[in-house]
Amino acid sequence: MRLCYVVPALTGSGGVVRSARRMVDAMRAGGHEVLVVSPDVDLFPGDVIADHESYRFGVREPAAPDDWLAPAAEAIRSHAPDVVVGYYGTTFGYAAAVAAAEAGVPAVVCLRGNDVDRDPAEPERRARLERAVRSAAAVTAVSREMVAKLRALTDVEASFVANSVDTGAFYPDPAAGAEFRARHGLGEERPVLGVFGELKPKRGLDRLAALGPALDAWQVLLVGTVRADVREQVLPGWRHIDYVRDIAELRAAYAACDAIAHPSHHDGMPNVVLEAMACGRIVIASPVGGIPDIVHSGENGILCRTDDEWRAALLAVRERPALGAQARASVPGIDDERRAFERIFAAL
Repeated sequence: MRLCYVVPALTGSGGVVRSARRMVDAMRAGGHEVLVVSPDVDLFPGDVIADHESYRFGVREPAAPDDWLAPAAEAIRSHAPDVVVGYYGTTFGYAAAVAAAEAGVPAVVCLRGNDVDRDPAEPERRARLERAVRSAAAVTAVSREMVAKLRALTDVEASFVANSVDTGAFYPDPAAGAEFRARHGLGEERPVLGVFGELKPKRGLDRLAALGPALDAWQVLLVGTVRADVREQVLPGWRHIDYVRDIAELRAAYAACDAIAHPSHHDGMPNVVLEAMACGRIVIASPVGGIPDIVHSGENGILCRTDDEWRAALLAVRERPALGAQARASVPGIDDERRAFERIFAAL
């Protein structure tokens, strides 16, 4: 099958980039011909670089989403794909759906958390979202909650496709975890509670900070980028390590933790939760977005709605070591996600 993916720059970071890169690689490994259309921040606006598998254009973010329409349309004309796939309904998914509809090619728009949690509050973004999902031949969402929210917003029905994780790259690695703890001065006298990812207001550091003495028994380790607007939520004594790009080092960081906290206020289906589960870590999380679709409380992790439930989970989690193994056994793998998309593409 000939596929054209319209996505953020795959050299970047963040959940959307990692999800798109994962499926581009998986589709190529599955024998599909894939052209990637994405911005290149090293090009001047309007410049393009095209080769056999990518079409990069000089539109710097944040740019007007309509600036992405012409490069997407040109790539569709030159590549003649069977299906066009766009990630994030108000930006790249919008460009993919509109350009594909004008070319008479079916498009699949892959929605993310902000598409239904944040963007509908802005009239311009909401208009792009509605145009994207109505122009698309199919829409996917990373949680059942998102499916319901989109239906309420637009009456458009989406298919739930869970994010996945490379279980060959993320797996239990106790030796690497012990070395990581020693290298970063994490002692053995107290367990380590890890918080991973891009740490921004929706990620709930304020919820964690409010737990007070319940955290005293833990060494809190933040791994990732802490945005300026949440820096005051980082308590004294919490350890911070910046974004880890190397997979082996990231796997060691997960392995160094006794549990992973993900106290989001709202979310999609976070890569960091999937990675932690694949590494056999016990995840304590808020039941928001796609998290309840993969974390089943008491079976492969713990979901907490109130501060009291969070405090109880922090006390009990070390007595439930089997949850880590059950988390790894239940986490969706890359082939699961690829096959789900292939079924959607085939139906088009």
